Amino acid sequence: MGESPQYPAIHPVPDISQLETVLWYLGLPIMAAILWRLYALGLIGRYPALFWCLGVQLARGAGLTLLKVNTTAYAVTYIVSLPVVLVAYVCVALEIYSHAVESYRGLFIVGRRVMLGVFAGSAAIAILIHLGELRAPGEQFQTLRAVLLVESAVCLMLLMFLVAIAIFLVWYPANVRKNVLLYSFSFSFYMGAQCATLFLRNSDPTTMVRIASMVRLLLDNLSLVALAVFLQSAWESERRPSAAGLSAEQRQRLLSQLNHLNATLERGAKPPHSAR
Repeated sequence: MGESPQYPAIHPVPDISQLETVLWYLGLPIMAAILWRLYALGLIGRYPALFWCLGVQLARGAGLTLLKVNTTAYAVTYIVSLPVVLVAYVCVALEIYSHAVESYRGLFIVGRRVMLGVFAGSAAIAILIHLGELRAPGEQFQTLRAVLLVESAVCLMLLMFLVAIAIFLVWYPANVRKNVLLYSFSFSFYMGAQCATLFLRNSDPTTMVRIASMVRLLLDNLSLVALAVFLQSAWESERRPSAAGLSAEQRQRLLSQLNHLNATLERGAKPPHSAR
């Protein structure tokens, strides 16, 4: 029999260091711990997108550890699974938004329409930022670069969306559950780490690949540890104003403005009734 045809391997990443391997393996039990806490605290129904996102990440990470780096099987698994991860990120961002404004039905109804505009604007900005980075001198892994630029654009879009939510929460002292504040902070930090390290990696692929990878894994694990340690059932009933450092008079004035805005939007969102 003749020899089987040989196909060129798609190398997803250069060889990883021992420190990166340790950080990679540390992330898996941390994600498993958060999944267990969500289950043990009865919070899966409250945060299904977070549970799904972490489950996808855990399954992906565990699957990749079974494959040898710099093989076609590793590359295909990495690339094919990435869209699922990005969709999970989007669902988490939307879940954070829904919890941040859950006490304000008018803002929630109108906000769903505004979200589309924020997403579209963020996506356009992210694409424009990355247009000039499609090819770079010294890049040995063009397929990986294209994939990472897509991931970077999505993460940047989500980070800008989360910043918009943060601006709202900082300006208006809305009463938000402590777990939601923790969730929002941790995921925003996580998205910021993705954007910063992906930009670092893509800006100088010849020398920054390993540094960016190690920093990314370290920051990812730190954001996950915050959720694993501080997530608790008591914080589901405890609320605190999202804006700090305000006097009682300022807080009351801003809350009155927020309640008035919410009532106005809620009335405007109701379908008109025919006169009787």
